[in-house]
Amino acid sequence: MGIFTAKQLAGHVTPHFTWGEMVDMHESPVPGDAQQQIMKLCPKLEELRKAIGNKPININSGFRTLEENTRLGGAKQSYHMRGMAADISVSGMSQAALAAAAKKIFRGVITYTAHVHVDLRTTEYFATDNRP
Repeated sequence: MGIFTAKQLAGHVTPHFTWGEMVDMHESPVPGDAQQQIMKLCPKLEELRKAIGNKPININSGFRTLEENTRLGGAKQSYHMRGMAADISVSGMSQAALAAAAKKIFRGVITYTAHVHVDLRTTEYFATDNRP
């Protein structure tokens, strides 16, 4: 895949997740390798959606540019910048319950106060951070 801007990436990645949800909607470039990782992340999000009773998953943050990640205070080597992570929430579902379901599907799960971070890391990592 080539480098496309978020606005050029249109439509669905998978049945319930769109490119618009997974990348910011300004003119930032989304590298091909990040696009490929997003295409691996979304099927796992579909699996999670099915596991929680087909409840809609809100994507609070998906792919981030370096600038966006810095502005949000993300980790310097954030999986978000590689298209390998999403911060998610589900209306009416506690973060603890969402994280427990996510841990059956994702190796990287971090529970925050307002969302659950899931990523495609290759080794298991589960953490809780009660930042707002």
